[in-house]
Amino acid sequence: YLSNQLTQHQYGRELAMVDCAGVTCSTELSTRSLKFFLMRNGLPADSFCGLEHTMPEFRNGIYHMLNRGNRREPVFHKKEDFEAFERMMVEALERSQIKLFAYCLLPNHWHLVVSPEVDREMGRFGQWLGLTHTQRHHAHYHTAGDGHLYQGRFKSFPVQDDHHFLAVCRYVERNAYTAGLCDWPDEWRFGNLWRWAHGTKAEQAILAAWPIPRCPNWIDFVASPLTDKEQKAMQ
Repeated sequence: YLSNQLTQHQYGRELAMVDCAGVTCSTELSTRSLKFFLMRNGLPADSFCGLEHTMPEFRNGIYHMLNRGNRREPVFHKKEDFEAFERMMVEALERSQIKLFAYCLLPNHWHLVVSPEVDREMGRFGQWLGLTHTQRHHAHYHTAGDGHLYQGRFKSFPVQDDHHFLAVCRYVERNAYTAGLCDWPDEWRFGNLWRWAHGTKAEQAILAAWPIPRCPNWIDFVASPLTDKEQKAMQ
């Protein structure tokens, strides 16, 4: 699925992607690596000017988004906080042309796996979600002026191919289980795996159909440890 859409180039840990419409890359790509990538693909090194600031995402690409609380402090303090964020996430999806494949909310951070259907939509989606959550959190806890809720802008990393998609989704879906917050991956209420396995049709409606099928006995597979190769791909 993904390999038919993207031409990829790996430099160190940093991934860049190019298509016939132009260049797009991970928000983590450094200027030096971006220059290297452009030159290796026959493009002028100075054509990166301004690109390192805008970092447009690839429409119909798939991305792993994440953000953490400032100083790794909690952004969700109680069950109602998780539920409020899920409502905001649904509202953000309704406002955006973006697909949600997987997500997991942890006390001090969150993960989403998404696919923007138009250029730059992930940025707009993430900006609205983060800003709205920050404003409502401060209003609820009367903490306006006490500092940042998040450590910064969300980070995003492109999914490289079908195998990587399954590995990223499994990593996201087992996050709460890995953290010891539940006894089995599908028991964590604030993630897509619970919705997929136990949710009503209305609760499942926010989730987009995966571009490739899950493996048999998927929940047991999610509970199994990631391989060293899969762990490295998440770094």
